[in-house]
Amino acid sequence: MAIYRPDQAQLSFASEGAQGADSELKVASVIANSARALAVGALTPGMSEITYDNLVGSTYTFTVGDFVRIGVIASTTHTAVAAGTLFPYEVRRIEAHTVSTSSTGVLRLDRPIAFNHQDNIQIAEAFDTANSAAQEALSIPSARFIPGAYTSVTVPDMTPTLEPRYFLGNGNRRNFTEVYRGTQAYAGSLGGVTALNGFMLRFGIGDVRTNILTDNDCGLGTFLVNGTASAGDMHIYVDGAGAAISTHDTALAAGAFVQIIDYNTVIGAAQTAVHDGGASTAFLNDGDATFATAGVQAGDVVFNTTDKSSGKVLTVTETRLVLDTNGLRGGTENDFDDGDKYLVVTQATNPVAASTVSGTVSAGANTGTVTGTYKVARVVGGSTLTDIFFETPLKEDFADDSFIIPFVDATTSVYQHVITEANLLPTMTWHLRMLDTDGANAFIRRSVGGMVDTMTINADEGGMLTVGWDTVNFMGTVHNLQNQLTATTDSNPLYASDSASAVMPGFAVMHDVTDSDVDFNTTEPYYFSEGAVYIGGAASTRKEFARIRDFSISVSNAVEQRYYISSRHGNGRRRGPNEMREGRREYSFSATVSLNDASSTTGTDIGGALELYKQLLLEGNYGSGSQGFNVRLTFTRGTNDTMVIDLPGDATAATGLAQGGVFLRGAPHDIGEDPTMQTSIDCIARNMKIVITDGVPVYP
Repeated sequence: MAIYRPDQAQLSFASEGAQGADSELKVASVIANSARALAVGALTPGMSEITYDNLVGSTYTFTVGDFVRIGVIASTTHTAVAAGTLFPYEVRRIEAHTVSTSSTGVLRLDRPIAFNHQDNIQIAEAFDTANSAAQEALSIPSARFIPGAYTSVTVPDMTPTLEPRYFLGNGNRRNFTEVYRGTQAYAGSLGGVTALNGFMLRFGIGDVRTNILTDNDCGLGTFLVNGTASAGDMHIYVDGAGAAISTHDTALAAGAFVQIIDYNTVIGAAQTAVHDGGASTAFLNDGDATFATAGVQAGDVVFNTTDKSSGKVLTVTETRLVLDTNGLRGGTENDFDDGDKYLVVTQATNPVAASTVSGTVSAGANTGTVTGTYKVARVVGGSTLTDIFFETPLKEDFADDSFIIPFVDATTSVYQHVITEANLLPTMTWHLRMLDTDGANAFIRRSVGGMVDTMTINADEGGMLTVGWDTVNFMGTVHNLQNQLTATTDSNPLYASDSASAVMPGFAVMHDVTDSDVDFNTTEPYYFSEGAVYIGGAASTRKEFARIRDFSISVSNAVEQRYYISSRHGNGRRRGPNEMREGRREYSFSATVSLNDASSTTGTDIGGALELYKQLLLEGNYGSGSQGFNVRLTFTRGTNDTMVIDLPGDATAATGLAQGGVFLRGAPHDIGEDPTMQTSIDCIARNMKIVITDGVPVYP
């Protein structure tokens, strides 16, 4: 007999463009003679209600329980598209339908829209469950990330509130008369995960910025965003291939990596560097620049931000950059005219330095640095010269004409991921798959809208760095259990009132994320022997505490599940949270420290045995007010393979409002049986930043 086994089960996850909006690109054929209409207004991530018009005919209408395909720019004639063609489709189930007129109405969906759709996109009754498997083969899953090495999961299955009620006068002999259903809650946890990268860390804090640090041959084939790209998008329109060289005058291949950079946010008043070498030149000249001194070199990339072209540097002088034989490509004129603004992206600043958070790019030697928005993304199949599809939703907005720059070789590059706080926490989708021993039956649950309430980062002597999502609150769960009845002849009295087509609450169509869909990380863990803990002041004075036996960092976000009075789904089945809200954020740091020998009680060594007791007495006040100290934790697996955790995030504790660092609130120097004296310290911290350097191009 086939059974479900834990070693056959798998948890994968993905980031969301909005709370509760799980995303994947789908190919969904429209059912013949089905209802079709056009959306009224643009659809944005998080919307669970669609107003439509232009319903085709009067014979067909939308039916509660059916699936709809959302996507494709359509005309009022609902022009058909080629079968098997990838479009920015997503599929949702109709939970409620309000008919306004014969051709207009409102659809309420089982879960929110995952990414942006333009006005007048088509809403059509899509594939039914009978052919969903065939359609799935043409879909692209996004919930394919593995959190790390884990052995158990507390699954966020629904916890209903069932209230027994006792009615007066019914003679029920002290027993309840009826059961009423209250709220539904969804909470799970994933603890003690051996960290193989920093995938999990962002979700407990806020934001991650990723950029390539090594050679990025971005002078070849720059694409430009056509219109705008918004947070939540998995599909964007582009102006077409930029440089008509190499392979980039063809569509980007599946699996290709690109860098998206929004330089448009920094060119304006902030950018004063301009070309002054004449009209229609193939070189860049700036009499105020000091290119050679600034470190510009052959292979660096020049962007003419006036005509949106780019090229690669061949030779460098202080005031002039000569481009290679390809010159400028991808712009309106592909040359330099007096007054044209430019950016030079050097390998040293391309565009993240280790000390930056938002990323910096060189805007000419006479302007210093400017800040722009950037992202590294992975392209999936179906992309064309005018359409690019991404594996994960964008986490930020990009303006019209932002640059999309293909990588030459993503596998050998070095990337930096900077994780910083955000007021609004990201949400995630958990995809849980249970497979029986015969491999014939896959039980799938997809929990959406997950927000990390508490997270811990731990390391013990003799162990490895572990991360735990200790509490994750979700908005709901969907699954692949279709029918209440097991057969049309089922005589089970529990289902006596149901028909063979009765659909289970929460049934949804989604991609079955199998072993072949996920990327199992094969890197080594972060071992305790690769770690170091520094406590003290600035980098020049901070000292390593060499006898840290263990440490733990805890993050609490005080996440609340909010339930509002609203007709979200038009029936009594959906009583889960309307949304999640973050509360006050708290950081705590604890460690067990063996007290090393001290030569004198009057010593000033910040790493000495008595320093922690001094810190306890001082309470973070060193004579000028409430300041605290800095803590830095580092793990070094090898060259260009590090994790640095700073408390506070700016690595500088100072006096003043919102400037303090780490404060010691407990350090008992007890005397016990241990052969060495030790203390267990307990601290609070203002904030935190994590910088990870590795070979992983994309963090979810």
